[in-house]
Amino acid sequence: MLVTGCSDDKFMLQLKLHTLDGVKQEMQRVSIQGEETEMLESYRLTSARDTAAYAFDNGELLYVYVFEAPMQAHDGIRKIEEQTALVDLVYSPVIYNANNVILIYMQKYGETTGTKPVVEKLASSLGWQVSSS
Repeated sequence: MLVTGCSDDKFMLQLKLHTLDGVKQEMQRVSIQGEETEMLESYRLTSARDTAAYAFDNGELLYVYVFEAPMQAHDGIRKIEEQTALVDLVYSPVIYNANNVILIYMQKYGETTGTKPVVEKLASSLGWQVSSS
């Protein structure tokens, strides 16, 4: 029996595996425009299938990691946390996990700009949900 509805749509979105091209298309759709740049060494992951880094005019960064499966993305978050535990940065990283994708929004400490809500919109469109912790 096939049942359709909002909760089923959310469930299917959670199952959807993303590609880097798909994430780039979503970035365009939600009007995120950054210039491709190099990723900071401590944020590089060899376990990701694809990665991309973007710099914004305000000096903030967005890192995109695409994995083969959601479980690999969870492992990737742990690896990034280990790699950056002792790193003193000028950024306050916010990590979004949407299925097989990790987005890390690097906001400068003590500064708030309009970029974070747009990044959250991108994350939500990829299947990210606010955790209730």
